[in-house]
Amino acid sequence: MNMRHSHLQKTPRTYHGAAWGERIAAWLNRDGKGKNLPTHAAVRRVEKIVNLLQEIALPDGDFKGGDKAIELAALFQPYRFRVELWWGRSDIDDQRIWPGPRYVAIGSRESEGYAIWYLFELCRRGLHHRLRHCTWCKRWFYARFAHQTHCTGSKCSKDELVNDPKWQKYRRDKARESYWRDMGKEPPERRKYERRKKDSRSV
Repeated sequence: MNMRHSHLQKTPRTYHGAAWGERIAAWLNRDGKGKNLPTHAAVRRVEKIVNLLQEIALPDGDFKGGDKAIELAALFQPYRFRVELWWGRSDIDDQRIWPGPRYVAIGSRESEGYAIWYLFELCRRGLHHRLRHCTWCKRWFYARFAHQTHCTGSKCSKDELVNDPKWQKYRRDKARESYWRDMGKEPPERRKYERRKKDSRSV
């Protein structure tokens, strides 16, 4: 007898680019504790690079030149990387890696260098536009889906909906309608509609 699917071991769902994007978002949000937190100046520098890159590098792989491209190239100059031979398991997706090259950030901007490298990995896959600001809390997040506008796994989407004036009006109207129906009567708006409809027929 075949084992039911519900009894099979389920592997966690993975999202393309999330391993790099979520790390950059956490770095930009300065999540964590201790001395390893990036400085506000470092975050502002990387944010400027992300914004410029999203303006000139299109999701389909096309690239816009001009003054912004020159400015972006100048912003990349302070970052340095060293190539070294490395093997083991990837610290990104825990996949087995055979001996091969690995880029290591060096210099005075080492912590920023890793954020820039992760950003390069997103660009190679055309996913740099998935780095976004949440429309409610304004924090950085990596959009697992193209239509996503709120933080992943948070209450931001619900909080924004609850505080939306249109949604609040809809809830009030539904509560008022439910009250009249519980009383065994039609809501006043419905009665007015039926009266106008009856008058129009009589004419």
